[in-house]
Amino acid sequence: SRRQPTITSRASPPTRPAQRGARRFIASMAHLLLTYAQKGLLAMRPQTAAADLLKSGAMLTLSGGASAVVLAVRAGLVLAAPLAGSHGAWRLSDSKVNAESATLNAGEKLMVGEHKHFPGGLILDCFGQKLDQKNTCEAGSQVLRKAPADVFGPAPKQADLKPIFRSLHTGSPAIDTLTPIGRGQSMLLIGSNGTGKSSIARDAVIAQAMGAGRDMHCILTVSHGGLAAAHEAMEWFRAHSPRSLLARVCVVVSQGESAAERTLAASAACALGESVRDSGSHALVVLDELVGHLDLWDEAGHALRAESGGKDVMQHGSEQRAFYAALLQRASQLNEARGGGSLSLLCLVEEDSAKLDGQSAHMAHDTRSDAAENARSFTLADFGDRSPKQLQRIAALIQRGIQIDRSVLKRLGIPPPPGAPATLANEAPVSSNRTEVGADTPSAQTGSSTTQTIPLPLGGGEVAGSNMMHIDQLKSLADGHIQLHAHLFAAGRRPALEPSESLARVGAGSDIALRPMPASAAMMQLAPSLRLELAQARDLPQGKLDRLGSLQRARTDALVRALCSQRLGHPRSLGEQMCVLTAIVEGRLDFLADESVSDAANKLDELLAHVRAAAAAAISEVDDTETLGDGARAQMRSAMDALM
Repeated sequence: SRRQPTITSRASPPTRPAQRGARRFIASMAHLLLTYAQKGLLAMRPQTAAADLLKSGAMLTLSGGASAVVLAVRAGLVLAAPLAGSHGAWRLSDSKVNAESATLNAGEKLMVGEHKHFPGGLILDCFGQKLDQKNTCEAGSQVLRKAPADVFGPAPKQADLKPIFRSLHTGSPAIDTLTPIGRGQSMLLIGSNGTGKSSIARDAVIAQAMGAGRDMHCILTVSHGGLAAAHEAMEWFRAHSPRSLLARVCVVVSQGESAAERTLAASAACALGESVRDSGSHALVVLDELVGHLDLWDEAGHALRAESGGKDVMQHGSEQRAFYAALLQRASQLNEARGGGSLSLLCLVEEDSAKLDGQSAHMAHDTRSDAAENARSFTLADFGDRSPKQLQRIAALIQRGIQIDRSVLKRLGIPPPPGAPATLANEAPVSSNRTEVGADTPSAQTGSSTTQTIPLPLGGGEVAGSNMMHIDQLKSLADGHIQLHAHLFAAGRRPALEPSESLARVGAGSDIALRPMPASAAMMQLAPSLRLELAQARDLPQGKLDRLGSLQRARTDALVRALCSQRLGHPRSLGEQMCVLTAIVEGRLDFLADESVSDAANKLDELLAHVRAAAAAAISEVDDTETLGDGARAQMRSAMDALM
């Protein structure tokens, strides 16, 4: 018989220590060739197998001796920003780079500026370094126990996290009731220019001087207007915030308009927030834009196109998602073993009005000229020349009470009728001279109102239609988003949102005992029933209703009026919100359904002023404990009975 061949093991011998050391040496000498250079931005192609070490924040040494920091990697191409100065005093280089290659500094990363105390009241550059060395931190700033954090630090490990269990109070009743934000959550504020995004962000910061928010530290980015805008922002907070809050607020400014600097500023703000979180406290990071990340990604596309001789490049959607996720996933709530601190992200996203107008996401056009078209609604008579099938579909939606506008027609695939008259909601602005960058503030001497400029230039002009893919990626990665509309802002709603359009992924689920809880215990007593009423009201048929249906519609209209008639610049405490919601649930505010937004705001101000005077202890109890006890609720009811 034929003998069978003997099978022997061909496994590789174990790696020797000398071989491992050689591999580490090769990795530390990772070599890159320069392929593309613009002012303040370099593109390089790795020439060694150590490309997996070239991540955001890695430090490079250029062949001319200068330093650079890796910002992003797309399709294997490394984007870096040239630096000047030295560790602890970095700045972006604005001189021409005389280099043809670079090497990786193994183990060296870009670190945020070192601070023993939280830099309350200070303005920092895009590296987290103090811009004015003469100024010192406000008294009362928290001690930061951790060493300087990575500017592009990694997201925490899953084992170090715990479910969200505390609310981040924003002072906006519509947001705190319908789309609550939890500590450790990332939330997007999406809207076109002029929809009140910056005002909501500013109110959220001021609200941290109230109740349980007194341990929150706030870091804001200013991406447009340079140092002058940052000083204006900080001076506004000095004038309108208590000293205790000012010790917990700082500004990170982008002094230029480059994508590299704006990306670094956003990352440095998050790194500073991580230092607060890792010290066992809580941080709120407000990013005034994310367009810098989109521009940086597009610059990588230009570099790839130049490298390939002008050929089109792929979108690299998975890499883009990872690039955005590296920022958004820094929002976190640590467990007790890691100190129990949290980092919350509030990101303002500029939306192209091309989407609102129903145009292609790849078409760029003027965002302001189409604002009136976005507010247009149609009746069945406007479609007189359409096919019977289209008329039947439109009539069925109108019967259900759905407003037929351009966004609805786009989803149906039905072209809008040309030249149809616009029908706007019968709402008047709270103040005729108030815009997104202004808020009515009572004068200390006369009690009158004066327009104050909000010194946060949150939004930098028109955004191209390619922004749509950028926004879709962000929506899918963030923990939630709040959609704002220009036509609702023009009609007087504050905030300018539709209650049914915003989304919060945190807190969803049927297991109440285990699911995260972004809302406070007090809000959980009243808010769920109000959300249910809003959902049921959307299914009411249009036209005349029976007594129960009419009552339900009036209650819903009153709810929207009460939640969306806030005076900008005056965030409401949790106790005040509980007073308003209690009055709504008990039917005391049904008359607001027939009031304009301005009149509704005046009525609510009158109610809250009376309750604050008659039941101050109850309001303070709710603010401090975030619960609505029977005693506090009874005091509020008694105060309202005396007025209503």
